[in-house]
Formats: sequence, C-alpha cells, structure tokens
Amino acid sequence: MPEAIPDKDGRMSFRRCELEEFWTRLRTPEHHAGPLAMVLSLGMPTEDAFPEASLLCPAETRRHQRMREPTSAWAYLCSHVALRILAGWALGRSPAALEFVSPGEPNVPPRLRGEAQSGLQVSLSHSGSSAAIGLRQGGMVGIDVEQTDRARDALAVVENFLTPNEVGEVLALPRHDQGPLALRYWCAKEAVLKAAGTGLSTDPRSVSVQWSGEIATTMLDGVAYELGRIGPHFPERTAGAIACSAPVGEIMETHSSFNELLSLFRTSQPWWMPASS
Repeated sequence: MPEAIPDKDGRMSFRRCELEEFWTRLRTPEHHAGPLAMVLSLGMPTEDAFPEASLLCPAETRRHQRMREPTSAWAYLCSHVALRILAGWALGRSPAALEFVSPGEPNVPPRLRGEAQSGLQVSLSHSGSSAAIGLRQGGMVGIDVEQTDRARDALAVVENFLTPNEVGEVLALPRHDQGPLALRYWCAKEAVLKAAGTGLSTDPRSVSVQWSGEIATTMLDGVAYELGRIGPHFPERTAGAIACSAPVGEIMETHSSFNELLSLFRTSQPWWMPASS
C-alpha cells in the first residue's frame, strides 16, 4: 500500500495515495483486522449549501436543521456526509442508499443496518473543526478525536471517567502534563465504548486502559480491545485514538480536508454504477 506523504506543512493528504489501494486492503481477508482512520479538516461554517448534503437520510437532515450553533451544525453535516461517502466507496454502494441504525439520534454510535454493511464496521467523531472516521472489515471499530483545548475539561472531571489507578498516574505528573494525559485517556475510552456500541451509556471507569507507547489494551464485557493513537501529523490542537476488537492489526491512517474529499468524490466515476461500454 502506498504511504500517505506529509505535505510541506506536515499534514497528511490522501491525494498522494490511491484510495482504491485502501479499499483493496480493507477488503482482503488476510488484512481484515487493519482499520482505516481518516482524519478530515472541516474548515469554517458556510451558508452556501452543497449538493452532497442530500446524501443524508431524513432523520439526519432533521437533526442537522435543529442544530442552532453554526460550528456544531457544520461539523455534523460535513462529518456525516463524509462517513456516507467513505462507507459507500468501501462497499461499492451509493452513499445515499446506505441505511444506519438509529440515524440522527444523539449519542448513538453509527452502525450500518443489516446486510448492507457486508461486515463493514464504521465509527465517527468530530470536535471543533476536525472529524475522524474509522472503517474496518470483519471486526469492531471505534474512533474519537478531541480538540486539545479540552485537556483542561478532561482534567476537571478526571475522577468521573478514570479508574483510581489512572487518576493516580495523571496526578503524579507535573501540572502541565496532567491535562494532555487525561485527554489521551478520554479519547481511548470513548473509542473503546464506540467500538462496543454502547457509547457513554457505559461508565468509562469500567474501561481500564493500559498504554505501552502508542498502543494500549483493555477488556470490556469479556472482549479484548487494542487501541492506537492517531494523529502524529494532526494539527497541534487535536488528539485522537482508534479502538478495535483484538488484534488491531496495522492501522491505515490518512489526513486531508473535507473539501478534498468532496473534490475526489465529484471527479470520480460513480463506483456503484457499471462503467459505460
């Protein structure tokens, strides 16, 4: 698989690699454990509509229209359109035809419905002007991305989501390092709970994360999970993690912008239609 190459500003771009290589790897049985983590810069809210907004189902559209805060509404719209484009591309199906369980419901991790998924698992997260989408064939996946200015928020409620041992590890650090570690745990736990399909309806303190470098492990309800940090080329104000039922395999990671994804979508032959003779 070709590696995504950092742009001159350090940002990864999938324009430098062939998306079909990702899909081939995702669909190949011996690579089924390796997830794809795609991180998108969403840009700033705009009043201009784009036609791809019509890919959302009515429930998703209604939720978007109920959102009054412009940045949150923009992030919701862009990230859900991007999820449909990428999942449709991976499955060779029209993004508009994909059906999700409980679409548009707040705090419900997205799950493709029934046979449409063909074993593909998806996960979605957005924070501020960034979104992260996880795709995995043949195993559970969860992803979380957070703005690093939330480190102070994470530290303020550390006892609400960390185990006593994890709290001790955080508080043993110098003050300026405590928030970033708390946020790292926050991302990891949210990723695991999304992979499990429960989200924050499960107490995060029931997930004990053991980090070893860039990889972590945990157990939840008898299922072993492995995690990896995502974002070594993130904008410096963003952090994230991806979780999979073990083994995690090789994480395929690429970074770009929502506009680049739309451009590639618009210039590609529809993959769900037979090529004309």
